[in-house]
Amino acid sequence: MKLLKMDLDIDSIIIGERGKGGIYRPCLETIPSSTVKGVFKNHLGLDLNGVGLFNTGTYELRDSTYSVKDKFLEVAKMPLISSCLYSKGEEKIKAVIYIVKDDSIDKNIFQNLTLTIGALKSKGFGKVV
Repeated sequence: MKLLKMDLDIDSIIIGERGKGGIYRPCLETIPSSTVKGVFKNHLGLDLNGVGLFNTGTYELRDSTYSVKDKFLEVAKMPLISSCLYSKGEEKIKAVIYIVKDDSIDKNIFQNLTLTIGALKSKGFGKVV
C-alpha cells in the first residue's frame, strides 16, 4: 500500500470524542479515519481513506465554552464545554494526514488546498491551510 503525505497548519481545532449526554466534550489528539474521509468527501467529493496525527509540542489543550442563545430572550439555553487544541504562541498547530494512494487521483489536487476539519467550524475552529 502506498500513502500520500499531506502537511497541515491549523490555528485551533476541535475533534470531539463521541460522548453520550453531558455538557463536556473531550477533544481527540489524533485525526481519525472517519474525520479524514468526511473532509475529503465534503470538500472534494472524493472517497479517500486516511488517518492523521498532530505533531506533539505544537499545540496545547484548553477548554472552550459555547452556548446556543435564544435570540428573542437573549439568554443562553445550555452551555457546552469542549476541550480544544490551540496553537502555541505565533506558530500554528502542525499536523500530517496520510492518505491511501489512489492512482486515479492527481496528487496535485492537494496543493494550496484550504479545508475545515472538526466541530464548531462556524466559530472559527478547524481552518486548515
